[in-house]
Amino acid sequence: MHYQVALHPDVDSFDVNLDRTLRAKAALKDAVVVPQEVRQEESRSGRSG
Repeated sequence: MHYQVALHPDVDSFDVNLDRTLRAKAALKDAVVVPQEVRQEESRSGRSG
């Protein structure tokens, strides 16, 4: 698949900003540290401890 990206020499386009944001979110997801094992009940309820 090929996606065309709009580029401007002076201003970042929506496509460039979106790509940067999604890459940062993916990196943040991979960097999350969980101090202890999360039980299934805790992950469903959104609470800990």
